[in-house]
Order: sequence, then C-alpha cells, then structure tokens
Amino acid sequence: MHERITITELARRVGVSPQALSAAARKGRVTRGPDGLVDAAGGAAQWLANRVRRPRVPKDKTPSAAPETSDRPGRAATGAPDFWAHRTEREAAEAAIARMREREMSGELVRRADVERELAAKLIGLREALEGLGDRLASLVAAEPDISACRRLLRDEHRNALAAFAQPAGAAAPAPAPAPAPDAGAAAGWST
Repeated sequence: MHERITITELARRVGVSPQALSAAARKGRVTRGPDGLVDAAGGAAQWLANRVRRPRVPKDKTPSAAPETSDRPGRAATGAPDFWAHRTEREAAEAAIARMREREMSGELVRRADVERELAAKLIGLREALEGLGDRLASLVAAEPDISACRRLLRDEHRNALAAFAQPAGAAAPAPAPAPAPDAGAAAGWST
C-alpha cells in the first residue's frame, strides 16, 4: 500500500510552504484522495511535474527592462551564462524526470536493467529446458517403435519448453503434457 500523508507533510518533504501545495491541490495539480490525504510518492512527482515557477526579477531591475541577448543561446550579451535559460532547461529536465518517475510508479514504465535481468533468466531457463530434452526423452523415444509417436513426443517437449519461455514474468509455467509411459513389454516385443 502506498503511504498516505497530509498536504503539510508533503510540503515539508518537497521543501515548499503548505499554502503553495494547498493552492496546487485546489487547482488540480496535486491530487488529494477522498480522505483529504495524498500519496507520498505520487504527490511529490505531481508537484515536481506541475509546479508553476514565476520568474524572479532582481530588485534593482524592473520587469520592463529586458536583458540584452546575444547570438549564442544560453549566454547574455556580456558572454556570461544566462541564468534564466539554464534554469529553464534544468526545470524542464526535472519535469521530464518527474513524469518518468510517475509513469514508473504506475507500472507504465520499467527499468531497462529489470527487463534485461528477466530476459536473461528466461533465456537461461529455455536453454536448460532444451539441453535437458535429450535426457528426458532418450528412454521414451528408444522404447517407442512408432515413428509418429516419436515425433509427437519430441514436438510436445519442444512446445512445453517454448510455452514456459513465453509465459509472462511471475506467471506459473504451464503444466507439461504427460508423456506416455513406455511399455517395456511392448518394446521387447511381448504381448499381453
């Protein structure tokens, strides 16, 4: 279960005032549950993705006095880095990261390392199933005089191995089709 916290506690955790988060909740930028609480991780991700940042104007300059720009993006006319351009880039990157975290928490995204680890485990399982095929089927095929029955045994074992490989992660593997027990007397030519 996700941790449910108050707006005040979420404000403390993300480093803003409770009033700012309450205003964001009223405007729908942070979602409260019916109990008035917010999901701790989801609320933080929503705040980071949806917060409204107002540009700050230094006290010695008026908003109408726009700074001179240079022909190089991210640099003022003096050649110094443009604070506002860098800040905008950083905040856009933070918002993108917050959106990815939110999608990851909702299960829409998974980490690449997790996918690679799961695929490696599935491939190892397939390799082991196919390597053990000969040992499992040798006595059954040797005891079977009918060539179509031999093909059926091999086909069924291959299908079982591939079906186990195709199962989603965490799902139970399908039960293998029961192989017919070899009749030792029939293989020796005895009849009952």
